[in-house]
Amino acid sequence: MHFSLTHLAAGVAVALLMTAANETQAAGPPLVVAHRGFSYVAPENTLVAMREGWKSGAYGVELDVHMTGDGQVIVIHDDTTSRTTGVDLPVSATKTADLQKLDAGTWKNPKYKGEKLPLLKDVLAEMPEDGHIFIEIKSGPETVQPVKKIVESGPWEKRVTIIGFGLTTMADAKKAMPERQVYWLRGADKDKKTGEYIPRGKDIIEPAVANGLDGLDVSWAGITPEFIKEAKAAGLSVHAWTVDYDKEVNRLIEAGVDSITTNRPDVVLELVNKATAAE
Repeated sequence: MHFSLTHLAAGVAVALLMTAANETQAAGPPLVVAHRGFSYVAPENTLVAMREGWKSGAYGVELDVHMTGDGQVIVIHDDTTSRTTGVDLPVSATKTADLQKLDAGTWKNPKYKGEKLPLLKDVLAEMPEDGHIFIEIKSGPETVQPVKKIVESGPWEKRVTIIGFGLTTMADAKKAMPERQVYWLRGADKDKKTGEYIPRGKDIIEPAVANGLDGLDVSWAGITPEFIKEAKAAGLSVHAWTVDYDKEVNRLIEAGVDSITTNRPDVVLELVNKATAAE
């Protein structure tokens, strides 16, 4: 990985955009979040990916969690271990010790052989003082209280944001952790006739507001300036996932999203830095 003063300067500039009212709502150019850690260079959702994500200068890292068979909160995207370990085990029915025997690094690159599926508490323990973590709850409402217990077990204050696709789960998370930012994840749909992406709108804004959520974390393809304006008028921040390409990143910066989740935080930080310099 190439680390430059440009990356560092961009990271510092982006971090300074936080406001007291909303720790993850940008006052100017968007914050940059490393998707599943710096997953372009390291195996996703591992400790090495998180370390590389923070090292890149990104504002924070995003990770996914499931419950194990013995009640631990483990960091993995899928509900089985097949894709990233080569061994097919159902996460929710397997003991933590057995899950952590698996090799979650070799699939990405042999140099990462032996990387384990980390527990959430282990990632939090490595978060730098100026770091941030976006925890995506992949399982259901039963995961909220275990996540709350872990998050509140250390000195992480407001440096944790909760995200997820389940509206009920996100509503439960906000009730359980009212002091934390909670965002509802949504995708983007295509028009069956034209094949064009359909802009998001009140269909997701109104449920988010009704459930007391703080923001919407939406696929880049469904975000327009009009949607952002409407969401912010309703008191919601708007966050984009997952985009790595210059054209779409620049469009989202111009549109006014509050953060961009990306597999390439180095690239997106450069683009944010250029946009800031051009203002």
